[in-house]
Amino acid sequence: GNESEDGARVASWDWQLALKEKGIFVFIKAVISGDLQTLVGGPLFLLLTKYHLELGPVFKLAFGPRSFIVVADPAIARHILRDKSENFDKGLLG
Repeated sequence: GNESEDGARVASWDWQLALKEKGIFVFIKAVISGDLQTLVGGPLFLLLTKYHLELGPVFKLAFGPRSFIVVADPAIARHILRDKSENFDKGLLG
């Protein structure tokens, strides 16, 4: 994984490899339609599981200009969503 400016571990998806494997037309169609399963080569949960095993229970997932913090630990998620919810921005989910 890479590190972002804020020091977070970042899951890096190889879009160039996906373009090479899928071809330009399939790749562009998947990008336009938001078909992540085609872009990542399988169900998204398998990719997230891979990143969880490589990077740990909290990591940043970047897809193009958007990035998301992924929390895969129930205790940490409870802390963020319930115990200290006023301290964390939930973005679109809030």
